[in-house]
Amino acid sequence: MTDDLMTRARQAIASEDAERLADKARQINETDEQARVAEEAQRRRDDAIDAAARALAAEGISLPALGAKFNAAVAALADLAEAATIREQVIRDQATALLAVGAADLTGRTAEYVEISGQRFAVADNKPAVLVARACAVAASALELDANGTSLVTILNPASGPLWRQTPAEEAGEYPVVGLP
Repeated sequence: MTDDLMTRARQAIASEDAERLADKARQINETDEQARVAEEAQRRRDDAIDAAARALAAEGISLPALGAKFNAAVAALADLAEAATIREQVIRDQATALLAVGAADLTGRTAEYVEISGQRFAVADNKPAVLVARACAVAASALELDANGTSLVTILNPASGPLWRQTPAEEAGEYPVVGLP
């Protein structure tokens, strides 16, 4: 019986050793899998960071580039306002001059408009503030500000009028705004 006990003891020890080795192999396999998953996650993070860095470094995306475009837009709007203001002043000056020489058949009774040969030049046609507000509204017509669909156009329309109604300057322009309701 001693031999039998010894054999069974050896088998038990061998079985325990096999289980310990299998557990150790599972632990090593899990550690390797965790390391592989961690490496893959780190690679994805690095790839995402690299892609974001490339996208944010693209031409025209940087804050200085946006600032330059903003400055150009503001300068263009200032030029528009200045041109409309100069136009108003020229109309007022000419209306006053025509009234002063008694050319009542060429002008109205105020310095707000001049009418020559059936063509009327009115200060009210394109007010500087209306032109600037309308230019902003037209440029921003595709942008939504909130989840309710309130857009910059909706906010600016009280100052500039509905987008489907063009100003005289737009009507006289070579490239009228298209695609508006």
